[in-house]
Amino acid sequence: LRHIELYDSMTKEIIDKISKRRITLQRIINYNKVCLYIKRLLVNRFDYFYPVIPTEYKLIRNWYPQFRLKYINLGFKRSIDFLINTNISDKKYILLGNSAAYENNHMDIFEIIKRLDLGNFKILMPISYPSNKEYEKYKARLKDISKEKKSNIEYLENFMPIDEYSKILEGCISAIMGHHRQQAAGNIYMLLFHGARIFLYEDNPLYHYLKDNLIGINTIEELKSDPVLIKTELKPSEKNINRQFVIDIYNGYKNDFELLNELNNRTKNEKNSYIH
Repeated sequence: LRHIELYDSMTKEIIDKISKRRITLQRIINYNKVCLYIKRLLVNRFDYFYPVIPTEYKLIRNWYPQFRLKYINLGFKRSIDFLINTNISDKKYILLGNSAAYENNHMDIFEIIKRLDLGNFKILMPISYPSNKEYEKYKARLKDISKEKKSNIEYLENFMPIDEYSKILEGCISAIMGHHRQQAAGNIYMLLFHGARIFLYEDNPLYHYLKDNLIGINTIEELKSDPVLIKTELKPSEKNINRQFVIDIYNGYKNDFELLNELNNRTKNEKNSYIH
């Protein structure tokens, strides 16, 4: 199994201070042993593998050449009526992360942001979840840090209807997602639909998937060397390309859904044969 370091240095330091779940080498080893056992036990009982993004299938095949499950892509196949683009011309936000989860590496992204000239743009930060005693401490620490750095941040602390949230994201010119794994895809797709520029870490599999298909996908490393990108809006033609990509994803993939129906029918027939 592969171990991916999810937390940058400053975020890891905060976790060590407030978290009861210590990140230790032994914990990682034990977790990997359990996962390896489960993988060996179950993987050969399946025929197909449905990852969130195709890049994850390629990664697994590279890491484990013996992995023989066939790839299937079902898309989301859900209504996108909540994604109504009103072509807001006055973009005033830069989104930071998708939640209060540690994997956003807020503390380390703060360090990058404080060196940028954001002009009149305000940082928008969703922290409505997770919600427990540990994360409430973390949220309080985030607010303290932002005050110390005199950051212009607006926090989204309450849950809201998805169409209302989508309208807020439409006001974002760009977004910084500090994850080192595939995460926050739903938020990112909404942002792309609304024409935002996205910044991701280069080791995030989602970055490579989006970079191969879209425009305005940048690394956080690029942002450090070219700070003006944070305020550089995409051209209308570029936004249209990204928007169509999101529409295609949410509409699903017809051929694969036909395959899914075939698999469901096969499963039903097998169950019936056991009954008889």
